[in-house]
Amino acid sequence: MREVEVAGATDERLDVNEMSEAELEVYENRVRRMADRQGLQLQKSRRRDPKALGYGTYRLVDPYNSDAVILGEAWYGFDLDQIDEYLEVGDLDE
Repeated sequence: MREVEVAGATDERLDVNEMSEAELEVYENRVRRMADRQGLQLQKSRRRDPKALGYGTYRLVDPYNSDAVILGEAWYGFDLDQIDEYLEVGDLDE
C-alpha cells in the first residue's frame, strides 16, 4: 500500500491501514477536494455490510453524465490510495 501524508502528522508518513478514523476522514476529504478541482466526483460505496462486495470502496464519476472515470468501471472497487494515485498521476499502476 502507498503511504500518504496527513495534515497534522509530523515528518513521518502514515499507512492508510494504520490511520485513525479521524485521519482517514481528513485523507478522504483531501482526495474528494482533489477530485472536485479536476471536475470529478468521489463516491463511496453505500454498502453497510462489511462482507458485501464493494464495501468501503470508492469510484470516480463525471458528475455531468454519471460515467465512471477510472478504467471505465461503473462498479465501486477502488481504495482511496488508488483514487489518490489516479488523481495525482492520471493512471493506475496495476
